[in-house]
Amino acid sequence: MVISCSDFNCTKRWSKESDLPFHRFLLKHPELLKKCITSVKRKGFNPTSCSSLCGNHLRQDDYVVSPRTWKKRLKPEAVPSVFVFPTHLMPPNKQRR
Repeated sequence: MVISCSDFNCTKRWSKESDLPFHRFLLKHPELLKKCITSVKRKGFNPTSCSSLCGNHLRQDDYVVSPRTWKKRLKPEAVPSVFVFPTHLMPPNKQRR
């Protein structure tokens, strides 16, 4: 099975050689799942147990380093927030007069 990013414009895929982490959607946490789905902004998107996002959509402060193993782990309350959307999905810029 190929693990690929569920973002609208992202074409990243998981490979052994890459250091890019992939994270599954937390289906058992409805409040956090709703926030993640809203942030992805895909119309009609319902993640499954195989859906995931790559680490490019998370900020560095969404991770915590384990002192024992020195591995980066995703914080339990982290929500993806780094996206590049098409112009029709971006909020309008309000200009001051």
